[in-house]
Amino acid sequence: MNNRYKFRAWDLTDRKMITELLFFAVDFPREDDIPRYDIMQWTGLLDDNDTDIYEGDILHEDGHYNGDCWVDERFVVVIFESGSFFGRATDDEYEYTELDSSGFQVVGNVYEGRK
Repeated sequence: MNNRYKFRAWDLTDRKMITELLFFAVDFPREDDIPRYDIMQWTGLLDDNDTDIYEGDILHEDGHYNGDCWVDERFVVVIFESGSFFGRATDDEYEYTELDSSGFQVVGNVYEGRK
């Protein structure tokens, strides 16, 4: 199986996460249609616990040195912007971090909150 592209979706009507998606065709909604699903793509990364990291996940980032300054531990939300995945700090919408697979743990998502 090709794991390059994986998706999950939040069902806005039934308020539950769908992790097994099958795409057969693209159906573009009309303007008066209400979207039922929020589709989230896998970043291609795993967290420190080997859990897939998806767009919309809330990650706990360990405290660490960034060059010569200390960055406190914090929570970030995974976003897709300008063709790349980033972590946006939950307490500062203008603070971004690059994602790599070390120092992060998935602790929830934007729909279900933190676990």
